[in-house]
Amino acid sequence: MIRINGYREITDRDIAEAYKKYPNEELLIVIPNTKKQNPQMLETIAKRFPNVKFSVIGGLDPTKNKFNNTHYQKRTYYSPMELKNIVEIYRDIEKRINLDWTETQKAMFIYQQLCNRMQYSEIFINGRDYARGIGGLLYNKAVCSGFAMIYKEALDRIGIECHYQNMQSNHSWNIAKLDGKYRALELTWDTYTKDKNGCGFRFFNREGSDFYKNENHDLTYETEETRFPITAYTDKELVDNYKVISQPRFMPKPLQFQPGEKIKTIDITVEESPCKIIKAIDGRIDFKCIDNKAKLTSKSFLRKDGSHFALVK
Repeated sequence: MIRINGYREITDRDIAEAYKKYPNEELLIVIPNTKKQNPQMLETIAKRFPNVKFSVIGGLDPTKNKFNNTHYQKRTYYSPMELKNIVEIYRDIEKRINLDWTETQKAMFIYQQLCNRMQYSEIFINGRDYARGIGGLLYNKAVCSGFAMIYKEALDRIGIECHYQNMQSNHSWNIAKLDGKYRALELTWDTYTKDKNGCGFRFFNREGSDFYKNENHDLTYETEETRFPITAYTDKELVDNYKVISQPRFMPKPLQFQPGEKIKTIDITVEESPCKIIKAIDGRIDFKCIDNKAKLTSKSFLRKDGSHFALVK
């Protein structure tokens, strides 16, 4: 198997070029996370090259000796169609994030969405273990290592520092740097203990205990793990932040202009291509893509970061 490292959006042309070099080999495209991958392109790759696999490293960093073996790395393997479906699930959550929220609020919202949709369970399909990687999202089932991988991937995608921590053969969890402070987050435990009203945030680093003194988090013999200086949230902090993310879904932000008015050029994204607004006249907006292949006309658009914008006269 030929491993090819990717740090940008992988296209079908990239795969075609790789097959020219290695016509008789299996290809494994290794990416740190899914942030730059386009679901439409992944579907195209699946149709043209169904035997290609992607490896989403996430928290299973092979530079750590304990993860540098086939047993762990196979957990990171996904077909192009599996990865397409995973990315679409993340995007569905991301598009409901308010960009004005703090990192804590964004992290809480994603945590809540994952907690409410998933359950703690093993899941094997055709002999393959989906519960211990981001593939658990496809079936809404995972165990601790899967939950920690899924949550790290979610925060990686929106640019929040997040770490996968692991006590081998025991337990896995996340440490995230939110608004300048390290927080210990136990999505597994909140999912396992949720009630009929959903996620209770009982284990979203609430005050009252020394995290690493818990027997499930004891890193004494885990020489490849880091003990972070953790700051717990007070109950009031969690309640106040929860009130913010529980507000009714926000409306698209308008870009207002007058008929015939010239507007400054701003960067946007249309159908995942970087574009610039070149003019806006009488309720119409014209886009020119950087690749110069097309000019598009639209009255609304969705930014890559998930925020919605509408154009109004």
